[in-house]
Amino acid sequence: MPRTWDGTAWVDDPAPPGVEWGDVGGTLADQSDLDAALDAKADAADLTAHESETTTAHGGLVASTDPRLTDARTPTAHAASHADGGADPVSPVAIGAQPVDSDLTAIAALSTTAFGRGLLEVASLAALQGSLGVPSNAPYIDGEYHVLARSVNLGSTFFPSSSSYVPGANTVTAQPVEVLAPVSIDGTYFYGQASVASGIVRHGIYAASASTGLPTGNPLLTSPEFDMSSTGHKSATYTPVTLAACRYWCVTAANLGTLGWRGPDVPMVDMGHTPGVTATIRSFTASWTYSSSALPDVSAFSWSSSTSLAAPWIRWRTQL
Repeated sequence: MPRTWDGTAWVDDPAPPGVEWGDVGGTLADQSDLDAALDAKADAADLTAHESETTTAHGGLVASTDPRLTDARTPTAHAASHADGGADPVSPVAIGAQPVDSDLTAIAALSTTAFGRGLLEVASLAALQGSLGVPSNAPYIDGEYHVLARSVNLGSTFFPSSSSYVPGANTVTAQPVEVLAPVSIDGTYFYGQASVASGIVRHGIYAASASTGLPTGNPLLTSPEFDMSSTGHKSATYTPVTLAACRYWCVTAANLGTLGWRGPDVPMVDMGHTPGVTATIRSFTASWTYSSSALPDVSAFSWSSSTSLAAPWIRWRTQL
């Protein structure tokens, strides 16, 4: 700003008429510094170009005019080859889905109750007994070997007879057993009375047929094979199998017809009686050639009653 000496001090010259301090006077060319600053600013074309930049240039923001927001392209169709029967079908397992199952479909269509659904979450046999109101005082002792029968005539000794009951070749022997309350079975023992080199015996528990009352189906429980090359007590434990309270059949199979076991003089469970005959039925037998792979499905077996061949005296270890 121009200044003048008034004889005593320097003073600011008054502003020209119509100009106030802070205004820019003169022409733009006279203001070289302002001219340079304005030249450095972006022009309208640059701003237009910037407006059309991608979202990355705008920090991820999408303009309302972005053509991608109005792209009406048809979604890509799912490959037909992934459908059932296609060249590379996508299985339910591959995507973590539950496979279609007729039983599950049938269950889904049922009308259920809170009580019924709650049973699916019961974690143990004891809890199930509590839910159903079954008395907890089961007629078995945990870890002990029991005769699975309602009542047993033991006679004067643990094994009433020292006789050897020999089943004969290619024969299975069956006797009823009674489970009086839900229980898990994890052990078996009996007495081998007649030994044979390479002799083997195996026991299984089967369901009773609703139409005949005799053994049916595949075994619900199968014991290990017992070595019968020597006489004496034979025992084994195995993975527990839980049985509901019901009447079942114990089926015993032997690989050789000359080996034998001790059996009860009186049947442990009533198997009926033939009129006019004094002897009670002591077992039921059927033909089967022994196989070490597994006990058989006995549904089609032809069973015959025997009043002379006693089934083996067997005790089963119970777990509560």
